[in-house]
Amino acid sequence: MINETLPLYHFPQLREGDCFYDILARFHAHSGHLSSRASSLELFGSTPNLVPSVTLPYRADLICRWLGTESKITPKLIRDSHSAWQYLQLGSRFSEDDLRPIMRACAKQGRRKQGSMIRLLQQGVMFLRYCPVCIITDRMQVNEAYWHQAHQLYGVKYCPFHGIPLRNSPVRISSKLRRYMPAETVFKDANSEYLLTQAAEFNQESDQFYAAFLELSKTISWLLSHGLELETGTPLRMRYSLALGLSPDETLRGNRLRTLLLQTGGEEFLKQLYPGNAYEALLSLTDSGVDKFSPLEHALVITVLGCNSVLTDYKT
Repeated sequence: MINETLPLYHFPQLREGDCFYDILARFHAHSGHLSSRASSLELFGSTPNLVPSVTLPYRADLICRWLGTESKITPKLIRDSHSAWQYLQLGSRFSEDDLRPIMRACAKQGRRKQGSMIRLLQQGVMFLRYCPVCIITDRMQVNEAYWHQAHQLYGVKYCPFHGIPLRNSPVRISSKLRRYMPAETVFKDANSEYLLTQAAEFNQESDQFYAAFLELSKTISWLLSHGLELETGTPLRMRYSLALGLSPDETLRGNRLRTLLLQTGGEEFLKQLYPGNAYEALLSLTDSGVDKFSPLEHALVITVLGCNSVLTDYKT
């Protein structure tokens, strides 16, 4: 059933780069509810699996019911700034029509596509992840730690802001998630000294592909806020051609595209990113061209070309 309770009297302040689950978890922390079940009943009228809210604007249309239609916090704001939609839509595999049932309150439609979206974005990420230095800086800047969207996406091995390895938190997201676990609650006993010790344990020379992974992480993070500006389909393809200096009748596929992807870090880097048969599938995919690419492949291309290069208006 759709929640028929009165509008919410409080809602947490949104944080730059957070995910929708983080917003919901901080609502729970500030609500005074003693259980996650009570918070879910107030928000949703049920106790749904919250895993989709880690990367998607899951049931975000309820914002209009929670806060009213005149609120500055809108479903579109949640979609574009507090989920991975801007990055996800680059692949052209999913449209706004596919996302709409997921955003709609208590919709049963689109569950199969919802699962496909999550698999595409996370590809086996099993826990909410964090950067120790981000926790420190979050506390300094906004007085509490929060879950960053960029940290939860496959391909982001290192924090795009601090360049250190992401760590798994105790919060598992590989199956069902019914509890609201705010980052500040999870790390309430982690002081700055302990977190800095975690950060200092890493030596970047231990990973020969550190530079390639870090640049990819930065690109994915950038795409979370600029993906819609790049558009999809022909406009995006034209942006790539313009950045490469190709003429309109030249196609970006096959050997030319494989050579471009290899510039990110070489064959061994791509084999780490695409383990097992996935690497051979990637090579085969290049024969079809960028129109068949997933968001991750687009992120690889943009990493090579440069974010500012592809942001240039392709019509100029």
